Amino acid sequence: MVAVLGAAVILGAVAYHVFDLWTDYRGVLDENRQRIDVMNVMLAEQTDRAIESVDLVLDNVDAELRHKAFPAEYRGLAAHRLLRDRMTGIPLIRNLALIGTDGILFADNMEFPAKPISVRDRDYFHDEMEREDGMHISAPIMGRLQNRWTFVFSQRLLGPDGDVRGVIGAGIETKYFDDLYSAVLPGPGWAIWLYRKDGVLLTRYPAVDKQIGARPEIEPFLGQLKIAPVGAGRATGLDDRDRVFGYRAMAKYPLVVVTSVDASVMLTPWRRTAAAKAGGMALSLALLVAMVVVILRQLRRIEAQAAALGDRERRLASANHDLERSNADLEQFAYVASHDLREPLRMINAYLTLIERRFAALFDDEGREFLEFAKDGAVRMDRMVLDLLAYSRIGRGTPSRQMVNSGELVVAALTNLSMAVAESEAQVEIVGHLPSVAGDASALTRLFQNLIGNALKYRNAERPPTVVIGAERRPEGWEFFIRDNGIGIAPEHYDRIFTIFQRLHPRSRYEGTGIGLAIARKTVEHHGGRIWVESEPGKGSTFFFTLPAS
Repeated sequence: MVAVLGAAVILGAVAYHVFDLWTDYRGVLDENRQRIDVMNVMLAEQTDRAIESVDLVLDNVDAELRHKAFPAEYRGLAAHRLLRDRMTGIPLIRNLALIGTDGILFADNMEFPAKPISVRDRDYFHDEMEREDGMHISAPIMGRLQNRWTFVFSQRLLGPDGDVRGVIGAGIETKYFDDLYSAVLPGPGWAIWLYRKDGVLLTRYPAVDKQIGARPEIEPFLGQLKIAPVGAGRATGLDDRDRVFGYRAMAKYPLVVVTSVDASVMLTPWRRTAAAKAGGMALSLALLVAMVVVILRQLRRIEAQAAALGDRERRLASANHDLERSNADLEQFAYVASHDLREPLRMINAYLTLIERRFAALFDDEGREFLEFAKDGAVRMDRMVLDLLAYSRIGRGTPSRQMVNSGELVVAALTNLSMAVAESEAQVEIVGHLPSVAGDASALTRLFQNLIGNALKYRNAERPPTVVIGAERRPEGWEFFIRDNGIGIAPEHYDRIFTIFQRLHPRSRYEGTGIGLAIARKTVEHHGGRIWVESEPGKGSTFFFTLPAS
């Protein structure tokens, strides 16, 4: 039975740690997906405003030239100045040009007269000649005017009767969007893409040459885009990295913004935390297994001795002898837990400190961080051994039933907590007269110190802590209460907090082993009372416990 119980405890501890790591993993994933969604909203708005300014310039040039004499005024100095002036204040447009129906450039903003460069082979020129009116966004091309990666925003150049006179083209360097996106990129491992809705990649920051202008065979978001304009997922990107991504399609233009983060970069802090927790779990399991083995050996020894006894007198005598031996073994076990088991932990901590002191210069930041994890694990394991020892000692024998003044016990507890009270600037109030009760003075002092210490530890950061202590007479004895204005406890955790090694908060926020309230409950129950809590999250908690009056 004990072996089964021990195995169940070990499996439960493993399951708890695995669940804790999985919860941390899901939290990291959800946090980064929310961050990606916020970034996509911002990037889509910025990109939309930039492209809208280009759209307005093209419309304005078309309107200005529509009623001009063609082709004379289209090729003159006035047209050159018009193009140059319309670019003023629009930094993303690098060049603005008029192209005839024969595909030859006949006016631009850069020089007059314009160089007669042919763009007949460009896809955007053919698209403008063959489709309806409206702005077209080309795939990235190497510009012939400035020899840089550019994508062209173009629309038809129409006459007053709607006849096609050519194409207006605005060259936008991909570098403009690179600069725009680099300003909001959180750090290494992150990337931002700008796609056309047909899957053609316009730009990517940081740049990867093989992606510019690519039309991928399979891109994870393209299938989702047909269903919803906003979405998220995880897949291997064009840079062959496992990425968590989110996308947002723009409403006015046929473009999609995609933001992603390299999963290995995103999960690096989680992996370090998981490694540290795994080390702590291994130490905890080793101690737990050792304790189960010791208990099993003790039980088997007692059973073997009891089976060998012949009659009732010999069984009684042997039982008394076994009881004395068991008490001696428990005392020996207590010594092992407090000394022999702690000694290797102290040695581990001492040598880790020595390694840090002598070889610190040989370690990088990650190595020093790993040393700190190991030292912290040894210290926490030592603290857990002490807490387990204190927990096991409660109830061994009967408590002294002396009448003690609970007011004096509270004063003693506050004296022990004076530094914590001063640091937290807490206000402690004792309501009325605290009565005398029957109990063990040392154990009850630790009880008050534990509960008052928790009130100071789990205080609300937005206000100084206030602790109120009092007692009321009840038929079964005295009912004490300790009320605070701290962070409070959710109702579903009322029973869980009194269970050994149960924590509601990560160790990074609040120190401790999760055994304090378990010790408090065992102390109260050993005195013949009971303990419970009432709380409202965000407003505070009140712990109640009863003690006999005599």
